[in-house]
Amino acid sequence: MNFLLPHLSSLVEHRCFNLLFLLILTLKYEAIINTSYQSVVT
Repeated sequence: MNFLLPHLSSLVEHRCFNLLFLLILTLKYEAIINTSYQSVVT
């Protein structure tokens, strides 16, 4: 059981990193959409 612990923690870190990356990507994408929408409107 002891040798599984580091693997599990790295898996959790990887998952958190993926979520963070997805969040950043979403925010960037939203910003791009907002700016393009504003340029279309004005």
